[in-house]
Amino acid sequence: MSQQILEQILDELKGMKLEQHEMKNEMSSFKQEQLEMKNDVYGIKQKLNEVKQTQNKMQNDLQTTSDRLTSIESQQNTIQEQTAKLSEYHSEVLAKLEHVVTKDDLEYFDKKIGEHEREIFKLKNA
Repeated sequence: MSQQILEQILDELKGMKLEQHEMKNEMSSFKQEQLEMKNDVYGIKQKLNEVKQTQNKMQNDLQTTSDRLTSIESQQNTIQEQTAKLSEYHSEVLAKLEHVVTKDDLEYFDKKIGEHEREIFKLKNA
């Protein structure tokens, strides 16, 4: 009977060792999976850092574009103001040119003065 008990105990110990060995294998498998997950997380972190760097570059580019657009708008306003002043000056010059004597006007006055001078000369000598 003690032999049976010892065999029973031995069988139970073998079963426990087998279970322990299976648990070790499972733990090893868990550790391997955990290591793989750590590697995956590390890869994700690297990709996330790349995305952040790209986003920062895009924000810088967007700010540069915004600054350039502001500069262009300012230049456009200056051009519009100068164009308005030039248009006003052009209108003033055209208005003044309407009152300026033309070559035809001078020829007309020259002929009329000549005619009047002849008539005065004729009247004085008559």
